[in-house]
Amino acid sequence: MLMKSSEGTYATMLTCDPNIQQVDIHASTKTSCFVAIPSVAHGMMTSDRNLQLVSTVLVRRLLGDADITPIQEVIDAGVLQRLVEFAQDESNDELQYEAIWALTNIACGTTENVRSLVDAGAVPVLVRMLTSENSRTRDQAIWALGNIAGDSPVFRNLVLWAGMMEPLLNITNGANISLQLLRNTTWVMSVLLRGEPSPDNKTILSVLPTLVKFIHSADKEVISNSCWGISYISAGGISNIQILLDTGICPRLLELMLDNSMPVRNAAARTIGNFVTGNDLQTQIVINFNAMPVLHTLLVSDAQSMVKQSLWAVGNIAAGTKEQVQCILDEEGMSSKIIDFLSSTDRIIRKEAALAVANVASKADSKFIKHFIEQGCMRPFCALLSDGDDGIVNIVLGGFEKILEIARQDAKAGDSTIMEQFVKAGGPENLKKLDKHDDEDIRNRSRQIRREYLVEEKEDDNDET
Repeated sequence: MLMKSSEGTYATMLTCDPNIQQVDIHASTKTSCFVAIPSVAHGMMTSDRNLQLVSTVLVRRLLGDADITPIQEVIDAGVLQRLVEFAQDESNDELQYEAIWALTNIACGTTENVRSLVDAGAVPVLVRMLTSENSRTRDQAIWALGNIAGDSPVFRNLVLWAGMMEPLLNITNGANISLQLLRNTTWVMSVLLRGEPSPDNKTILSVLPTLVKFIHSADKEVISNSCWGISYISAGGISNIQILLDTGICPRLLELMLDNSMPVRNAAARTIGNFVTGNDLQTQIVINFNAMPVLHTLLVSDAQSMVKQSLWAVGNIAAGTKEQVQCILDEEGMSSKIIDFLSSTDRIIRKEAALAVANVASKADSKFIKHFIEQGCMRPFCALLSDGDDGIVNIVLGGFEKILEIARQDAKAGDSTIMEQFVKAGGPENLKKLDKHDDEDIRNRSRQIRREYLVEEKEDDNDET
């Protein structure tokens, strides 16, 4: 998130001294601005306090111009260490603020740019600024540290180890915090929780009460930021999911999945989706809070991102117990909607729908398979054997391995419904076409299914011998 420069106190045309080239950063070409950097850097290195400030302002403004952004050139000019020095100079509030702003913009660059900041000692200096009595300096330091932490889990950990979380929480929970600052601090909290591996439990437990508090905020951006922070925790596996479920936030997250703000819905849906990747008990807790109607509502949403999130969650529920699969079947209209998505033009939606059907089939329950057949599943599921996505083809092959096993068991008991529907939908022909597939594993898997479950293939094998 790049902090753009604005017009502010200083004129667009800045002149550091007679030896420094006059530059209009809005009118000049990119080349002329780059040429000015060494002379501006020289101004920063002088002992003239006014010249230091004007030069730092110009560097900050160059870095904040999206059409120029000469981050590496500024680093190469050797001014990073000087900016870090200015950032801790509490005798000159304006210089300190401008230096931190420049560091914020540098932290928007590449990983190597951020590494240069870290190597220059910026992180501990910025963390110390979080306790500054100067609110502008403190708020800018928060943003700078958020940009550094957001680059990668490595730099996120460095920021955490430098002690950022405690003062950040103190600021966020302060009595007189402004809305804009609250938005920034909750965003930074989410950044500090993002990435793999997750932060340690101490960090998670320290920040969690604040995140839970602010998913009840009146501001949508604060809610969204807090939800994303929670979602990043939930991506850390079963133990993290349990920590979150123990706070009792599941009903609120399900409520937020139907919020009128798309960022809020996305963040809440991602968290619930992560919850149902947990163990069967954790998945059941989500279901018990009446999750199925909420997921169904998102399945029929016009927003594809919501459809994908919901399908992903339903597919994971289908991987649970038979009782959890029955919850999908009991939600009126949900099965037929999943089947509709097997023919979607969106590859991800097709894949998630196929996975949901394959997971239902994995339960090896004739009743479940017949339910989906009655809803019209067999033909579009067979058609996916010709999909251009190898991942989808493999999912469908896995589904048919289970479906045809059940079909064989039913046939032995005198019920050939499943096999008849498979043949009627063109299943044998679609499997046969995979003999020409580019992927050898898919070719072999298809042949194995035919040999195992289709009478004609067994007869052909016998004729060959």
